[in-house]
This record gives sequence, structure tokens and C-alpha cells, in this order.
Amino acid sequence: MGSTLVIGFGNTLRGDDGVGILAVRSLREQGRFGPGVCFLEMEAALVNLLDHLDGVDRLLVVDSIQTPGGTPGQSRRMTLEDLVAAKGEAVSTHQIGLARVLDLAGRLGLMETRQVDICAFEIAPPPDFSDHPTDATLRDLPAFLSLISSTIREASAGGSAHGND
Repeated sequence: MGSTLVIGFGNTLRGDDGVGILAVRSLREQGRFGPGVCFLEMEAALVNLLDHLDGVDRLLVVDSIQTPGGTPGQSRRMTLEDLVAAKGEAVSTHQIGLARVLDLAGRLGLMETRQVDICAFEIAPPPDFSDHPTDATLRDLPAFLSLISSTIREASAGGSAHGND
């Protein structure tokens, strides 16, 4: 069984935009996953992800998302293709899109496989500054944590979580 990297992205100084980091912190503190599951928080540019992909078999990205017509508080699993279709590659608050970073990682031979799962939490446009998530996000966070946990368990069992919504 290989390693799974669960990485939470976001900006904790922009309210709900930090929900990916909040979720990863919570799951790490619960300590319910084995030694093959590593948790990482990243508030910097996505290109910094390259520093953490060497030897990773599975990657689980946990982040907020804003999509046209999306309902704030909705949790969902996505493939990389789903994400690009929903947001477009050029749209990213992290300076470079996830698809481009993973393509570069593959070209550099940093990931043994390209199994990537995404757990996304729909948010309303975040404020310019707030170091607290909204009450609505805190209310919907348990469902998001449950989605992430089930995705980790499925990935750790050797399967992909895609298509099991």
C-alpha cells in the first residue's frame, strides 16, 4: 500500500476560503488514519506543491471552490477534469492551476501514479479579510469532513473514489 497525501489549500485570512486548511487540521487532529496518510496545509502558490509530491501514490486535494450557480456549503468529489470544466484552468487563486502543476509533476517523475481526488466545498465570494469562517460554513463542515474521510478510506483501500458520489 502506498502513500496518500491529503493537502488542504486556502487562505485562512479570507474567511471561508480557508475551509480546506480548516478541514485538514481537523482530520489530522482526529488521528483516525494510518501512517500511510499524510496531511499538509498550503496557503502558498500551488507550484509549491511540487516540493511534496515525490513518492506520493495518491493525492487528495481539499479546497474551497466557487462555481457559477453553486450552492454555498455543498460538498462534492471531483476529478481533475471536473475541476477544469467547472472553473477553467486559468482561474485559480493560487497563481497556477492544479492541472498544470500535476502535469509538471508527471513530467518530472515526482508521482508514481496520477491518482488525484478532489474534495471541494462551495463557498460564497469571501471577504477581503476575515480570520473566521462563516457560521454557515461551520454548520456544513461535518458533512465535508465525512466526504473527505470516506475518500481517504477508499483511496487507502486501493480504489479511486471517482464516480462514487
